[in-house]
Amino acid sequence: KTFSETWSVLDDQVKSDAINPDEPVYIFCTGGIRCVKVGSYLKNKLGCKDVRSLRHGIIGYEQWASDADQSLWDGENFLFDKRRFSNDEQSDEES
Repeated sequence: KTFSETWSVLDDQVKSDAINPDEPVYIFCTGGIRCVKVGSYLKNKLGCKDVRSLRHGIIGYEQWASDADQSLWDGENFLFDKRRFSNDEQSDEES
């Protein structure tokens, strides 16, 4: 599905009580832009009262964690476009 096709998924999550609009909802995205849209939708369309997101998304968190030399992240972030590559990944892509 594309991003624009996922609104019905959010609707279904609220209808099924998987998301309680009276409890905090935490969302995170790769760069944060989609979270702005989803957060607004959750608040305005679905009535969620407390929506929280990771500022500047996972990429922003990775930059902060690198600068601060600390991280709570345990896992991998898979990107499906070329927004960010390490130097090694760029070299592999170009060859």
